[in-house]
Amino acid sequence: MQVFFEGQGSRLKVKLALLLVAVFVPLVFGDAVSQTKLSWPPNATGSHIQYLKSLPGDLKDPAESKVGNIASSIFSFITGNPNRAKANKLQMTRPNGLCVYKDKLFVADPGVGRILQIDLVTGQRAWIPRESEPALPSPVGVAADSQGRIFVTDSVMKKVIVYLVQDGKVFNRLKDPPRPWVRPTGIVVHEASDRIWVADTGENCIHAFDLKYNYLFSVGKRGSKKGEFNYPTYLWADTHTGQLWVCDSANFRLQWFDTAGKFLGALGEMGNRPGYLARPRGIALDSESHIYCTDGAMETVQVFDPKGQLLLFFGESGAQPGTFSLPAGIFIDEKDQLYVADSYNARVQVFKYENLKEAKP
Repeated sequence: MQVFFEGQGSRLKVKLALLLVAVFVPLVFGDAVSQTKLSWPPNATGSHIQYLKSLPGDLKDPAESKVGNIASSIFSFITGNPNRAKANKLQMTRPNGLCVYKDKLFVADPGVGRILQIDLVTGQRAWIPRESEPALPSPVGVAADSQGRIFVTDSVMKKVIVYLVQDGKVFNRLKDPPRPWVRPTGIVVHEASDRIWVADTGENCIHAFDLKYNYLFSVGKRGSKKGEFNYPTYLWADTHTGQLWVCDSANFRLQWFDTAGKFLGALGEMGNRPGYLARPRGIALDSESHIYCTDGAMETVQVFDPKGQLLLFFGESGAQPGTFSLPAGIFIDEKDQLYVADSYNARVQVFKYENLKEAKP
């Protein structure tokens, strides 16, 4: 089929537009079909990890569909309409830490200088701080509590700022520890044990605060012995026990502690094959105490049982669903859904596990 407009330039635009439709529309529908079939191990009928969806870097208006936005872009190409501000208004560039609170996903993005808030039910999005407020220099970690407080670490400002979900404005700040902040990054809140844990990657320690923002004590120093750290990054608090899990990145291991900061154990060693850690970053536990760790070098998420034995791993380098480019933070919600910050792909991928007890690597 050919459509003719007056002038060679218009004719060329239409031909190119039809080519774009022929290429991209099948990809959109094909991707939607393939996403429902991704699981690890492949085609598993028993224990497995199931891919659910991606929240892409270019976050469109909730009322617009993916196909609709491609069609709109093609129309803009044909007509020369430059108005694309609405489609690009809420955009992730380098997602890092993340958390979920009451069906809302919060993603720390140092590339934008804000926390992106996504309502997982309605699709509505907003920035914290709001667009009318100045951006942050480098928000890296984010955590939430049941009161609707959002705790944000900024590695350049060297502060932990507290916002309220309801208005996205600054509510308070954590008090500075005796050892001044060098580079605060990972953060996690465990209300049952009255703990806010913050990793200071530059100082090679973990600071403990209570829920009233008071400093309590610090754990660790630089080193490779038990309870010591070499650039700790992301944190997790076990829902059942309150135990603190630390991604001890440059020691290529995970360590865990009780609520008083006493060392309990370590898992992992340096290596570039499954079961080893090359560049561990994010850490999370599911409802059955399986341990998930993102690895930025191997571009995978590895899953261990409570005894530290590898159950399975998923992911590889790439930009397709289920592949990663420098995965960072990971969060597991009450429904055992996994949210992985796929940093260099500028998206968050969502997975779910089904009874990992009998899964094999």
